[in-house]
Amino acid sequence: MPVALLFCEGGGSSPDAIVLNHVLAGTGCEIRPGGGKHELSKRIMATRAKGLRSAGIRDRDFDDEESSESLSLPQKWSENWDDKEEWLGWQWERREIENYLLDPQVVQKALGDEAPDPRRFEEALTKACTELGFYMAARHTLSSSRRRFERLENRWGRKRGQGKHPLPDERTEKSCRQALKDNLQKWMRGNQVNVNEVMARFESFIPLYQAGGVYYERALTFFAGKDILYTMEPELTSMGFISPLGFRNKVISGIEKAADAWTWLPEWGRLRQEVMRARFP
Repeated sequence: MPVALLFCEGGGSSPDAIVLNHVLAGTGCEIRPGGGKHELSKRIMATRAKGLRSAGIRDRDFDDEESSESLSLPQKWSENWDDKEEWLGWQWERREIENYLLDPQVVQKALGDEAPDPRRFEEALTKACTELGFYMAARHTLSSSRRRFERLENRWGRKRGQGKHPLPDERTEKSCRQALKDNLQKWMRGNQVNVNEVMARFESFIPLYQAGGVYYERALTFFAGKDILYTMEPELTSMGFISPLGFRNKVISGIEKAADAWTWLPEWGRLRQEVMRARFP
């Protein structure tokens, strides 16, 4: 059964929703903005509980394990939900929707006669990515250094019974004071970020985001699209666009007028196929 309801990131005027409405036109799938990516999974599971065939598509951002392999496919998205791995939908292969709206193929097709000279546009794109190399490495470093905070346990002791319920043998004021300190110190050690490790990670990322690096060579996948868009502001305005957002909105408008936008990029076509072929338990 195909997906009946697809959540995406953003609010009511989300560019993700506008683009998806055209990429998935004719499939019968309703597109609904669902806020930030951390809210999507709750919305998906809540609507599935009501019997809807719902799924979602989220940004890739800098949060996940990186692969330099180019698949041109939406990536499968699953999360642990109530101690069970649940398929929730997909995540874009590129960082965010702007990464697709800056693709030279999309720009040429969406803007037609109003499109900038292809060579000039690609030179501006390359210039922006070169300027952004260190910043992208720093953003990736900070994202990959985030701690997924462990739960601070509020019980301890010997495990008892079939359910292995923890309960200390000694429950005096003195022993409880000591357990408070021990649990807190253990939790703090586990959630501490080491500055030297973070800086070492930054050093390891720098070559990947510089000319010749695997992320630089595939900048439209691994650099953040919004950062590229705003870094290109001087070049975009010199090409006649009122602003970076003015440029983005013109590209979106071109997509809205197209009858075959899903054929412009392999990933868009594949997403359309997967939405129509999805299987639900």
